[in-house]
Amino acid sequence: MRFAIPNIWDINARQTASSPELLSFLGGRGWGSYGPLWKKMPRIWKGSLADAEIASWWKTAWLIDGMKALRDQYKVVGAWYPLSQDARWVGGVKLKTSARGVLFTPEHGPEVHVINPRKSQFIDRQALSFLARAAYEEHVIDDPNSPRVAVLDLGSKKRSKTRDVQMYRGDFVDMMSVEHFEYAVNAFFEALKLADAAQYGSISAVSVSEFRIPR
Repeated sequence: MRFAIPNIWDINARQTASSPELLSFLGGRGWGSYGPLWKKMPRIWKGSLADAEIASWWKTAWLIDGMKALRDQYKVVGAWYPLSQDARWVGGVKLKTSARGVLFTPEHGPEVHVINPRKSQFIDRQALSFLARAAYEEHVIDDPNSPRVAVLDLGSKKRSKTRDVQMYRGDFVDMMSVEHFEYAVNAFFEALKLADAAQYGSISAVSVSEFRIPR
């Protein structure tokens, strides 16, 4: 979603391939990792982290900010179970899932949660439909427990100084169609080939079923 031009819904492979941000990322100039947040999720979920404890772990403002936003959102009874982040090859690209865990609560569970931790990447309805389809195909479609998709957005609207924390659940989300999802993914794969043929020349078109994690 971050690189798609003009957006994830109407992604254009050639425009995306020439994106300065994508070229910078492919050149090794990425951004900081939010990985440390997920390791603390059991305690974040219980809301048991004080500001001072969070700040003592990291001095990076965006990690502290993201941790507090997660903690303040998750203050209910229940349990959060992490999902494997093992990478796998899909169509010649090494991918990791964007869903980090399964949430069980008396009121909402089971749910598959997708969390957008990046303040600079605000999720609109079109991006939400893409994320919902991805989470559904990866984790929900073959699950006998029939979990729902939930998307937690910790981003902010353009030029906002604070995070606009939003939780999108169940029927609120209109999933992108399977055909449109395949189009968006394959258009981005084509953009990768155009941007860096030497590294991504072996990429092939994929179908939505290839994104499902083997159980």
